Amino acid sequence: MSVGSPKSEGHQPHADTNWSVVAREFDQASLTLWADLWRCLHESQTELPFYLHTTWLSALGKLIDNPPVIVCAYANNPSTTTLPDIMIALVQPKRQIMTLPVHDHLTLGGALVNPALTHADIDSAISAMMATCDVSKIEFGNLPNDSPVLVGLPGTRECDNGEHDTSEYNTGDRRTADHHTGNPTWLKTLSRESAWFDLRGDAPVLPGKLRRNLQRLHRKLMSTGKVDTQFFEGEDAITAFDTFLTVEASGWKGTEGTDTAIAQSPKLTEFYRELLEPKHPGLVPMINQLTVDDEVVAVQLALRTGQCTYILKIGYLEAYAQYAPGSLLIESVITQARANGQTRLSLVTNPPWSNRWHPNIQPVWRLACHRTQTAAMRAKTVLGLKQTYKNLKVIRPNFLSGQ
Repeated sequence: MSVGSPKSEGHQPHADTNWSVVAREFDQASLTLWADLWRCLHESQTELPFYLHTTWLSALGKLIDNPPVIVCAYANNPSTTTLPDIMIALVQPKRQIMTLPVHDHLTLGGALVNPALTHADIDSAISAMMATCDVSKIEFGNLPNDSPVLVGLPGTRECDNGEHDTSEYNTGDRRTADHHTGNPTWLKTLSRESAWFDLRGDAPVLPGKLRRNLQRLHRKLMSTGKVDTQFFEGEDAITAFDTFLTVEASGWKGTEGTDTAIAQSPKLTEFYRELLEPKHPGLVPMINQLTVDDEVVAVQLALRTGQCTYILKIGYLEAYAQYAPGSLLIESVITQARANGQTRLSLVTNPPWSNRWHPNIQPVWRLACHRTQTAAMRAKTVLGLKQTYKNLKVIRPNFLSGQ
């Protein structure tokens, strides 16, 4: 690794670093390079989320129609360095635009970034990427607030306890950061939120009222039969995947509901099945089940990386809905993760039902990097007009109704 590597003491790059950029095809050689950089960052004690793991990136190739381009930025000549300082998987939906891959099941995204880089370094590297790829904008959708791409960008800050302060963030809020001439202008918009639980310490993770309610529901469920929780990894998770698909498709996500169950899509099924068979270390897939008399009544598909467990998908049998089996399973997984030394459990998104669980909330941003200030100002104006239009749509009905 050229900069800030645990195995290298190279110079610290700065805003006028002469970046070398290489755009690589999405092939095995690129995946191997990605895996090497991931391993180097992991060995330096960098906590890396599931969506930056090589297995996740590899599975993307089966989910999206157009395979991404792997864009690499080196602070030095790539012929004299082993690993890039930044790697990003980007697709090109339009000639002058590149974005992170977009799909309903891709709710978080990011890039592999050398932690020694400052925001000025990243800024100049992105500028070099746009010049090399001949695009006017690179858009990072679904960047969580702790993404290294957001390092030093105005509008992101943390509280003293390490939790992200979201009090100043509102949907549609826009902030720009104009940097030195020649570098892109960044336009940041709140996209969504991600909920997570802090498992550190001995204090209860869930609020008391919720815990008592779950205990009551658990007792009611026990009156119907023997209740058990099972956690599958490795080959056992692969075997349990078909049961997961069946249960997830049995409820409102199935053909009689929203028709959004994983089993309804061959691409989605293949995508998640590949995640269950990681070809690189550092990612542990899990299938979790809640059973009553050996009948599976609730399921989860989760991934574990480092000290964090991520719950990607949940499902339950509608016949047991009155017992909230999905919630009972989440409570069991929180207990299990804590017992195994995990420090964090993420719901990935922020579903409405999680409000009464009182999780920590992390903002997730859409970050557009424009090549020129003119393009950035034009985009900012368009966003402002869209927000004004949305506000008028709300005000007009209220005005007509006399409210």
